[in-house]
Amino acid sequence: EAIIEYKRLISYYPDSIYRINSLISIFNIYYQQDKYIEAIKLGKKLINENNTDIKADVNFFIGTSYLKIKNYNLARQYLRMTREYGFKEISEKTHLIEGLSYILEEKWSLALKCFGEIKEDSNFYDKAQEFIYLSKQGKQLKLRSPEVAGLLSVIPGLGYYYNGYKQTALSSFFVNSLFIWAANQSFSNGNDGLGTLIGVFGIGFYSGNIYGSIMSAKETNRQIIQSHITKFKLGFKY
Repeated sequence: EAIIEYKRLISYYPDSIYRINSLISIFNIYYQQDKYIEAIKLGKKLINENNTDIKADVNFFIGTSYLKIKNYNLARQYLRMTREYGFKEISEKTHLIEGLSYILEEKWSLALKCFGEIKEDSNFYDKAQEFIYLSKQGKQLKLRSPEVAGLLSVIPGLGYYYNGYKQTALSSFFVNSLFIWAANQSFSNGNDGLGTLIGVFGIGFYSGNIYGSIMSAKETNRQIIQSHITKFKLGFKY
């Protein structure tokens, strides 16, 4: 309803001194409602109006809007444009958020460079140093190798065990062993048809053991990385 009234004012009085303030209010409402695409479109319109007083803030929130919709390249582009206006505090925030965008892409070294731009006299220096420490940890995270997991799973269950899924490893070993034993018994008893059928199913479970081990390694890595990323808390809202 507020947006409707602001748009009504702009429509009825296009030359009003309140026009820019109305557009800014609409922009802020879109942002607060998580309507980031709408906020980005209106923000660009505001920038084109050549009102220098608001360009830094608008560029900043266009950048954070792109960050929230996971378009990290454009987020960084607008955050860097924000720094061109020379406002110290908002510029320092852009370094932290730009670094965070690299963290979300697991580009630890590039994030380190961003955090390192914040000087000792900044109110955000301690936060930047904390993020530098966490970024260095991120570069050294002990991740599982999907290739090793797949190779180990030649012995059923060993790949799962490597990934830390001990219960699944035991189940995989037991089920695959059961299929091998059942097929062998069938062939030994002269029941080739049943042995072949069990063997086909056994191959399926064996293949699933290898594929599952590879995928579980990737999932384990994702959990390790996401758990580490959650440690990056800016300490201010945006």
